Amino acid sequence: MPRNINLVAGIMVWMGADYIDYCIKGLYGHVDKIVVIEGAVQRTILKGLSKRSTDGTIEILKKWERLGVEIYYENQPSITHQWQFLLDRIKRKFPASWLITVDDDEIWTAHAVSNLRKFINSNKKLIGGSVFCYHFINDFWHYINHRAGYFFDTKLFRATS
Repeated sequence: MPRNINLVAGIMVWMGADYIDYCIKGLYGHVDKIVVIEGAVQRTILKGLSKRSTDGTIEILKKWERLGVEIYYENQPSITHQWQFLLDRIKRKFPASWLITVDDDEIWTAHAVSNLRKFINSNKKLIGGSVFCYHFINDFWHYINHRAGYFFDTKLFRATS
């Protein structure tokens, strides 16, 4: 499949050691760039919790950083601010890219990324959209099937200045 679009995956993680390696592994080599923001939001820190992951997440991220994954350590006031920080970095560094926002417990496959690229390439007027995926809850046996209509987010954006 020709890669005539630039597809960047933006991942937000804090205390995500159980899934983050699988999350990045599913995207690595299939998207053009992976950018991760690690850290608790300030509201969480005010409750007395750590601003950095203490469960092994950072060690996993350092392994991927050596392979070209871009990592930012940030603590914005809210999840919305945290995502906006990530989106702003991606728009500045990778203008005119497509961005998929990925939670640390989402696992993508090469097939899913390929289908997403085909969808974007066949819809030239597209500016964003929702993506169906599985969202794991605490382990691999409990998940939300977004395709079943329980819940889905707008996950695909055109990153323009």
